[in-house]
Amino acid sequence: MLGTRLDANLEKELTEYARKLGQTKSAVVKAALREYLCNKRSSREHDRLTLKGWHQIENGEGLSPEDVYAYLDTWGPDEPV
Repeated sequence: MLGTRLDANLEKELTEYARKLGQTKSAVVKAALREYLCNKRSSREHDRLTLKGWHQIENGEGLSPEDVYAYLDTWGPDEPV
């Protein structure tokens, strides 16, 4: 069980939003917290993969510029269609 104090403005906004959705304030807060935690998890994973990529580049494990350009050339013509 968690109890959280909200300032008057946030409490009012939450009450109005929950009423518009036809949900309880508790349900709105739970959904918001789930979304927040999911976004944080995704952000940490993105950061982890970015750092992994930088380490690979620093260790010479990345692609050469020639390989990158060769791959990009498979995308289609240079001129807009």
